[in-house]
Amino acid sequence: MSFGTNSIFSRAWRTSSDIQDRFDAILKESATKPIDPSKSPTGQTQYTIENGDRLDQISKESNTSVKDILRANPVITNKNSIDVGLKIKILDPVRTDAFEQQRKALNGIDKLPKGYGAQAMRDEAWQGMKPLVEAELRYVTREGGAPQKALDAAVVEIKARAPDNVRFDGIVDSAASTVKSELNAVGRTPENFDKLLTLTETAQGKQTGFDDLSKSVKDGDKSLSAKAQRAKGEAERAWAAVTDEAARQLPEISKDKDPKQRETDVAGRVLTLASFGPDDVNYRKALDAATAKELVDKPAKLIEEAYDKGGAPAAAFEARKQTAGVSSVLAGNILQSADLTMTKVATDLGTEAREKLPANSTSNVSDLLEGDQAFLDYSRKDAKMTSDNTFVAVLGDLSAAYEAAAGSDPGEKALKSVSFTLAQSLPEVKDMDYKTGERPIHDVTKAFKWVVSERNGTVLTLATASQLKDLKRTDYADGLSGSVKDGIGRLREKTYGDVEAFGKAREPFIALEQNPGRLVSEGDKPGAMEAARKGNPEQAKKFDDSLNDVREDGRALWRAQVAVSAYEDQLGDQDNFKALKDSLAKAEGDKKKQDSLGFALDMGSDEVVNISANDSRVERTDLPGVTPWWSLRAGLDLTHDIAGRNMNQIHDSTQYVTKSGEPAPGGPSSGKTASGGPTPVAGFNSTTRFGFNYRFASSVLGGFHVDAMFQNKDFWGTAYGLAFSTATARHSAEFLGGLGQAAVALNPKMQGGRIDKLTDFVKVERDLWTKSTGVYLKGWFGIDAAYTISNLSEGKYPEAAIFGVQTVADGMVAFFATPKWVTPVSLGITVVASIANMIYGSWKAENQRESDTENYLKGANIRPEIAELIADEKDMPSRIDEFARKWCQTDGPSVVNYLNTLPKERAEAFINSLETVVDGYNKEGKRDGFAMAAPNDHRFNAPTRYPRPSFTTSLEDMLKGPTPRPAWQPPDAPYPGPGVIGSDYSDTRSLTGVGLWAFSNGYNFPGRYHRPPATSTFPPR
Repeated sequence: MSFGTNSIFSRAWRTSSDIQDRFDAILKESATKPIDPSKSPTGQTQYTIENGDRLDQISKESNTSVKDILRANPVITNKNSIDVGLKIKILDPVRTDAFEQQRKALNGIDKLPKGYGAQAMRDEAWQGMKPLVEAELRYVTREGGAPQKALDAAVVEIKARAPDNVRFDGIVDSAASTVKSELNAVGRTPENFDKLLTLTETAQGKQTGFDDLSKSVKDGDKSLSAKAQRAKGEAERAWAAVTDEAARQLPEISKDKDPKQRETDVAGRVLTLASFGPDDVNYRKALDAATAKELVDKPAKLIEEAYDKGGAPAAAFEARKQTAGVSSVLAGNILQSADLTMTKVATDLGTEAREKLPANSTSNVSDLLEGDQAFLDYSRKDAKMTSDNTFVAVLGDLSAAYEAAAGSDPGEKALKSVSFTLAQSLPEVKDMDYKTGERPIHDVTKAFKWVVSERNGTVLTLATASQLKDLKRTDYADGLSGSVKDGIGRLREKTYGDVEAFGKAREPFIALEQNPGRLVSEGDKPGAMEAARKGNPEQAKKFDDSLNDVREDGRALWRAQVAVSAYEDQLGDQDNFKALKDSLAKAEGDKKKQDSLGFALDMGSDEVVNISANDSRVERTDLPGVTPWWSLRAGLDLTHDIAGRNMNQIHDSTQYVTKSGEPAPGGPSSGKTASGGPTPVAGFNSTTRFGFNYRFASSVLGGFHVDAMFQNKDFWGTAYGLAFSTATARHSAEFLGGLGQAAVALNPKMQGGRIDKLTDFVKVERDLWTKSTGVYLKGWFGIDAAYTISNLSEGKYPEAAIFGVQTVADGMVAFFATPKWVTPVSLGITVVASIANMIYGSWKAENQRESDTENYLKGANIRPEIAELIADEKDMPSRIDEFARKWCQTDGPSVVNYLNTLPKERAEAFINSLETVVDGYNKEGKRDGFAMAAPNDHRFNAPTRYPRPSFTTSLEDMLKGPTPRPAWQPPDAPYPGPGVIGSDYSDTRSLTGVGLWAFSNGYNFPGRYHRPPATSTFPPR
């Protein structure tokens, strides 16, 4: 098809171009026309000339110019001589400027052609009008608490600039609605200001009356004392009314907000009331009182009510919630206001600490303290503190509340009060009257250690230690310092694990930054990453949660350092405190731990860090989601036991033991033992090389299972880790039992009790195996069944199906093991399920990678179909990036932006061509990106047509022929063949080959071989 100069497409384009030129010319013409400000219906004020006035002085005070005053007042003929009493108009320069801008735009719009071709430009011009009107309306409403009247008046004035213009009226109304919403959002409404300002004026009058009477009394007129007192009361009541009115507005904006957001919103509203209210010290005090009502008194009341309903556990938890995230000053004020309640909580803790355990009983307090959320939830509802662990939970919540207030004056006062009560309440062992076998139910120092290790803070523990020292209970105080030291040690260990978990959670996003991120400009990367996060919310949540854990770890460590410095004067002479200081100052010997700790401390200090970049301090891991190697799981562990032993014998332990003095049937030993004791147990291949290797390998494999599962750090990872731990213990016991039996078999003449001990060990191992096998198998059945149900409830149907099949295999061997066919069938099911799990996991991971890459690229404004083409191949971003750098000599984003302009078929053809590029190798024979040159480079499409004389010189040089195979090229490398059409290698290329192919097929990539349309013909003929 020809697109000549007379075609309809050319005429349409010329017409559109003409309209654009006319539009630009009209705007330029209207911009040069002088506009008479005196005709503006807005922004005018009237001023009467007084004796001594000068125009330059008036212009400065009015923020305008002498020239504008003269233009607005033609009656002034001599700027140096003005008649006193003359009324002149003074224009607001900001509104005058807004008026001029709007008039220019209106003139341009009015002169545009009315045809269809100009409609898009007209719409665009109208849309550009709204920001101009909004800016003027914001200026008009900049003053006054409730400027609605000024806003309404300005709307009328602005509409008068274009009378009877319906579209302009709509633009003005829309802008007014936007500005009104902004005013409402910050509380600048008549409902909030009219009554408040009226009450304030009344209070100011009462205050003035009291101040006058007070001055008279002070000057000596004692007869006015009683009247002054009454006036004082009236003024206080009037200001209290102002406080109540201001406080009335605050609950609504803080409703259903967390404490941090509530503090922010209330402070913002109070700032608005202060900024647009009178500049009066008593008015400010009234606003402060209203703020205290909402932010201090109300939370303190909630803490008190929590204690009345749920005792110390509920009150401590409420205190923690009300102080979480707020400023330390506000947290301190809340705790000071609730000091009576907090003192009750500390006293209750002391009472609980004095409880005793009966003789010969045990307590499991220290076994349930590893951040168990279920334990915390239960303990916070345990109003009577009947659970052993409630004491620890309450202590943790109390510590967290006072940690939030640390560093502020009100916080230090509140902390001093509660720590003193706690120090007085806590008992020592010698202070309690014990009967024989009795002991305290709580280990207080361990409880404080848990408080520190679980990021509940250190300041309460150290403050209590300081108070104990003042009470001459130095050993107790030193013990609490030791609790802080041990707690920080555990917190550090937790930090290492959290940083490792963060590394795993960020890995998909690191992969995006380092692979498709090469194709995205720096300015587009934030939007691209946000799109990827939205497309993978589960992984984004893991990332956010793990990052938050690391931040909290770092903050806890920083706060611990600050607290230790603060209490050095009081506790510095104690041994444990000295050790605590040393541990904080000591660097880890392990570099990985040093890096993890440094990263957490940076995060905890809220340092601005590119958290999705490859911070080398965080270890890189495999991408999550790929089914790990241990997915062949314990099913093989289970079936190998059954395949190696007869289940009838397993269920009958007597098969393993023979009578004393008789040979063991089929065992490795015959004849009586030298000691005359029982003979060794029957062997079941224990002494064979296969048996030993098998049992040893099972023990090692089980250890890897445990390590891999516990790294997941979730419920099911922990559950399966524990299950694998039992398998490891069983395999290890088997291996040791086999060693023992071999020793008996190989040393039949052993004397004394040594052979009896070895034989007994083997017997015990077999008995334990026999007695535990049923429970062991049923346990695996239970955990797989539970995991199947969990996947079903979460909508993970493929996982549920795979583990459901595995559950069937478990059930077969656990409940129906007698028939001979059960063992092979179960083994077959297990192998099939395990392989299916690996295949599905790998597919799921690859599918997620494609989805993440596609979302990332679409977030960078790349068309969906182009993003999908690039995402289909894992290494395609790398191929495009190398093609851009090595062939085009530009960057990846430039090439992708060009692809983004092509039809899908053209872009797909190029991407398919890039897939044919083979690996490149360096002179050491190691892979080095993609090949830059190959024998096939000049053979594509119709090879006989090349070289072409019309190409540039550089291209002619490239087209002379294939380069010979380098001597250093590995013989088995996928190096392209001779390039003969029809050969196995005829479709392989290098980056140069793709570049030549693209050039010959009319692609005009940016960079080295880009040709401006005026000088190029595509495709070449």
